[in-house]
Amino acid sequence: MLQAITRFFKALGYLITLQFDKFADQYANNPGVIGVRYDEIIRRKRASIDEYVSAVAQIEVLKEKNVALASELKKSISEYRDELEAIIEEGKKTDTESAQYTALMDEYNNIKSLLETQETRQQEIDKAVETYKDDLTNHKLSLQGLLDEVANLKKEKVSAVADMMSAREEEKIARVVAGLSTDTVDKELEEVRNARAESNARAKTAQDISGMDVKLKKQKRLGAIRSKKHTDEFSQLVEAAKKIDSVEQPAMEGKPALAEA
Repeated sequence: MLQAITRFFKALGYLITLQFDKFADQYANNPGVIGVRYDEIIRRKRASIDEYVSAVAQIEVLKEKNVALASELKKSISEYRDELEAIIEEGKKTDTESAQYTALMDEYNNIKSLLETQETRQQEIDKAVETYKDDLTNHKLSLQGLLDEVANLKKEKVSAVADMMSAREEEKIARVVAGLSTDTVDKELEEVRNARAESNARAKTAQDISGMDVKLKKQKRLGAIRSKKHTDEFSQLVEAAKKIDSVEQPAMEGKPALAEA
């Protein structure tokens, strides 16, 4: 009993799966559904592009910040260089053995160290800016490619939906031509024709039966007439024969007998 129940539910599961697969195929091949799926793909691609644009925008912000920082460094470097030149000019006028000369030397060394640091920093920032520019160029090209892809998908959607609608119509035409149409017109026409033929046959049978009854009555009537006619004819013939016999008998009695040879 348990095995029978198990087989039943297993078969039911197969049936449900089969129906679901059939529905899925019909769903997947529906032009309207295909259009909606294209819209969903395009929407997701647009969402990804929007995220990409946001990320690229952040790179653009970083580039601009570094450009501004590089500009400030250039200004600072220029000022340090001016200060160094001024210290050198002042050192020319100062006794090399004096404390003032030593102070100028220390100041020169400090500014020189700051200048070198700033110059190194500027080089790094300039390199970063160039890298940002290259990255932005590549990302913008990629974004343009993605936007072109979305535009092509929109065109593809229109073409795909039109092709599927045309294919479905062609399939319907092919089925009709091959006699494989899913409608029941031919079947109904056959049923109507069969009903008409059956009705005509029933009517003819009824007419034949009715005609046979009339014929039987007619034959019975004619048979009775013929029987009476034959009876009367027979009686008349018998009476005529009797009359002939009664006339011939006296004549035979009056004739002499023939002599024997």
